[in-house]
Amino acid sequence: MQTFRTLFFSLFSLCLLCPQAFAQGQAAPAAAERVTVVASAAPDRVRFAAPNRVARLRLEVLSASGDVIFAADSRGSVLDWTLQDSYGGRLADGRYLCVVTVKDVAGRMAQRLTLLDIAGDAVAARAATPSDLTARQ
Repeated sequence: MQTFRTLFFSLFSLCLLCPQAFAQGQAAPAAAERVTVVASAAPDRVRFAAPNRVARLRLEVLSASGDVIFAADSRGSVLDWTLQDSYGGRLADGRYLCVVTVKDVAGRMAQRLTLLDIAGDAVAARAATPSDLTARQ
């Protein structure tokens, strides 16, 4: 009877601990790092949108000289920006870097970079690469 109890307890413990042991070998998925942020530009605004699992977006717009000319936070997965600086004036023609910080519902954060080109009423947004950035950005 003692052997049966020992065997039962050993198997029971093994069943409880095995899933935890296997889980330790697997990397936890970093959902915020895989989040896609879409920037769609119009002549009067830019919309940044992410999947619903995103809890918060933060937008910082930097000039070519690296100065932050606009910053805003949004709860949820959509942020609309009307191409204005922090003082309410429309941005001049030029190239701007948009840094979008994403925070998912689990609290993980990631950043996405978007390059914004403004030329009159023409506004274009695309993903930024390191070669697109100025030294001050």
